[in-house]
Amino acid sequence: KFLPRAENLVSTTRLYVKTMYSSSIPWEFLESAAGRLACMRSPTMFWTKDGLVLGNEGNNCCPLNCTHVYGYTTLLERLYPELAKDMLYSNFIRNFDKQKGCSMRFGQGGFAIDGSLACVIKVFLVVQQADSNLEFLRQVW
Repeated sequence: KFLPRAENLVSTTRLYVKTMYSSSIPWEFLESAAGRLACMRSPTMFWTKDGLVLGNEGNNCCPLNCTHVYGYTTLLERLYPELAKDMLYSNFIRNFDKQKGCSMRFGQGGFAIDGSLACVIKVFLVVQQADSNLEFLRQVW
């Protein structure tokens, strides 16, 4: 799968790096952002055949969209709001616990107040970034 696309993948990656590092953003911020972006295209994050966006904590100890892990980054909401919308849809619709709220680990384990509050903040960010007609907000609120 890689070899037929190697030239395109290499040139696109080089363009991304050149564009990113030729900006006026301090390199410390760029390094931090680049590391988080790499997670979005690794076994840590993945899409199911049904189109669900799922992610594990880096060492797979907290499977499937652990709200108190993914709650500490907002890069996904800023750069890929459509992916973030799917994760938030899971938190507020697919796995919502009527007694506790947004559950951890795709509804499979526990509750974390920091994760639940992060879900609310992330909806706000997605609405700011990519939901000017408030259609997504109406779906999840």
